[in-house]
Amino acid sequence: MSNPEHVEIFKQGVEVWNRWRNEHRAIMPDLSGEDFSGAQLDDVRLSFADLRGTRFHAAQLQRAYFVSSNLSEADFSQAQLIEGHLDSARIMNANFCQANLQRAKVRQAKLYAANLNGADLRHANLSRAGLSSARLDGADFSPPYWIGTSWSMWILARPEDLKPPSIKVHPMSGSAPWYARSPTSLWHFWRAQAKALQQSQHYV
Repeated sequence: MSNPEHVEIFKQGVEVWNRWRNEHRAIMPDLSGEDFSGAQLDDVRLSFADLRGTRFHAAQLQRAYFVSSNLSEADFSQAQLIEGHLDSARIMNANFCQANLQRAKVRQAKLYAANLNGADLRHANLSRAGLSSARLDGADFSPPYWIGTSWSMWILARPEDLKPPSIKVHPMSGSAPWYARSPTSLWHFWRAQAKALQQSQHYV
């Protein structure tokens, strides 16, 4: 349940909220379960916040900060998160369907079972992010940055729905698996894995 005091401050606008956050950095804001659909929230500071189940449907969140926040089961469908900061965020079972995450930083975030269907992740940095059981139909990852990203059992209804037209792989220094050694081999690896899963009826 959200903190009424935090909600009241947040509703006064981004400038007031950001100033309050700068003055109270030790406080963990609690806006869980609130509805901010369609709100104009560019540059908002929501790092280290409890945002479980919060609705940001179609909200304007360009350059917004959600670093290390709990976004589990939050709704960001159709939200504009261009150049957003979601590093180390907990994003389990969250809805990012058709969200715009171009150039967003999602490093080390936990996106277990997140819905990324139709999301625009072009130039997003997903280094060491966890995408296990995430839904990716129609998601655009071109070109991605995914050093150490975990993809186990990601869900794709059709392999051809994944859109990486110009993949650029940035492997960790030292040895790398064969599918991370060229701009095209990872795409072939993805398609092979997707088809294998489809044939073994692992899709849901």
